[in-house]
Amino acid sequence: MKRFVTAAAITLIGSICFAETLKLPEAGGFEISFKADFVKGSDIGLIMCSRENPFSFSSTKPSAEKALGIGLQCEEKDDKKKRSSIFLTSSGLILENKPSTLKFEGRREIKIKLTPVCGGRELTLWTDGIKHSFYSDYFLPDAVYPLSRLYFSEKAEVMDLSVEKTGEGFQNSKPKELRWEGSGYWNRSSKTLSLPESLEGIGRVTLDWRLIPKNDPWDRVNRLFAEEKGQDFEIARIITSYNEAGGRWKQDITPLAKLLTGERKLAMQVDGNFGWEITLRYYKGQGREIPRKIFPLWNGKFRYGTPEVKGLEGIEPKEIKLPDWAERAEFFSIFTGHGWKGNKGHGAEFIRKWRKLSAGGKEFMSYLWQSDNEFNPIDHQGGTWHIDRAGWRPGCLVRPWIVSVPAEGGKKLKLDYAAEPYSANFKKDSQGRGYHAQHIAASCLLVYD
Repeated sequence: MKRFVTAAAITLIGSICFAETLKLPEAGGFEISFKADFVKGSDIGLIMCSRENPFSFSSTKPSAEKALGIGLQCEEKDDKKKRSSIFLTSSGLILENKPSTLKFEGRREIKIKLTPVCGGRELTLWTDGIKHSFYSDYFLPDAVYPLSRLYFSEKAEVMDLSVEKTGEGFQNSKPKELRWEGSGYWNRSSKTLSLPESLEGIGRVTLDWRLIPKNDPWDRVNRLFAEEKGQDFEIARIITSYNEAGGRWKQDITPLAKLLTGERKLAMQVDGNFGWEITLRYYKGQGREIPRKIFPLWNGKFRYGTPEVKGLEGIEPKEIKLPDWAERAEFFSIFTGHGWKGNKGHGAEFIRKWRKLSAGGKEFMSYLWQSDNEFNPIDHQGGTWHIDRAGWRPGCLVRPWIVSVPAEGGKKLKLDYAAEPYSANFKKDSQGRGYHAQHIAASCLLVYD
């Protein structure tokens, strides 16, 4: 790697400091390394952007338009274990907040690697040489803005700062954009859009989703669908935050790009009272592989823990004849657990249960559970947002569970899905209130050639 700029010791104390030594390579990828002094318990924020003049920003949630921000927080105030956390922002949008691998105390060596890729950038972060399990080749959608300057927050104490050019990188061109705006109140709205006829040359498709609240303080499930031959496929799911139910989210939806071509009917299922604006961006270049065919699997709402069925009611095995050209396949799913009042253990929202996929004679297991909800990037909401839940957290996109499964061209693939046995013992309270335990499911089989 070519060393771009080095400073033996730079300490930034007091007002925002800018020095020539904080320039970044204007093209390609790079690595930033420094020693951060947390002795005084001060959070450290840094922003990368193209601004040439210093400006003020938060040390915990550093954020600005057309800028990438990282906040190193000594102690997450909502975490009972008082762990440190790492906020990540992009162009004014808070993307993530995750527990740090190590506590930010004393001096820590921090290394950040950024690589331009088709449709955005990939980020990897190390603390004292230990790679972060989540921020590892983490994809930042639409982060294609230039980065030429590095700034640290007020009172940040940083030493041995260096920037090394990696020589890696992708030059993004302007993507094709398509928008759809609307509003709804506990209903489903649909519209046929003229999307790109072909995905030839496309390496990434991203979703930019904005929700505008209309006096709705509760956490609500909102889903975006695309129709294919009369079958609904769920593209993305957002569960809104308490009190501040609006927001904006970005997501890589390339695995489902085949469902977003031609004259396509899209549908928005609105729970609550919201306006929305979605933007699809199609980036050209070598990026993520796009599946050639998509088969629907288990989709809808399935009761969980009924007297008749201790698992998920209505889930039946599937058998799919794979095309002759099939080389590999993936199980793509978005599952979340809901319902609590009147159910044992407040299921299915607040119970941690395993789920199992059987495919081609192999089994794949995980827990339908979102832990560390106290690290929610939307940390100023009301209600019970900090409590862990079955596959989701208020105010955030639901991340899909993707599993590579056996695939042999021309052969039949048998699949089954099951949840840990559970008896809800559902019973309404004295006022007739209760919510059945259920899983909201969306799943399909992605087949690649």
